[in-house]
Amino acid sequence: MFAISLGGNILLFIPLGFFLKYFIWKEHIIVLLYACAISVSIELCQLIFHLGVCDIDDVILNSVGAFTGILFCGLVHKRYWKDKRLPNLDCKNSI
Repeated sequence: MFAISLGGNILLFIPLGFFLKYFIWKEHIIVLLYACAISVSIELCQLIFHLGVCDIDDVILNSVGAFTGILFCGLVHKRYWKDKRLPNLDCKNSI
């Protein structure tokens, strides 16, 4: 059961990290803080409404998944956005 929870939490938050990085265009740590805030919000909703189990492990694993997605977005940026066919994700030029 723990392995399913471990893999599920990480895998479900990889797309969140990727798309947050893609659409927000901020530094990695800022995007990771947004993802952590979303994860904590989900856990607080579970606690308040008694849906599922509220656990700090979920927040940690969700953050690991989001960070993996952020790194993957950086990898995609380095390999495919250099040819200027796709929008630039340069963090230095972000608002």
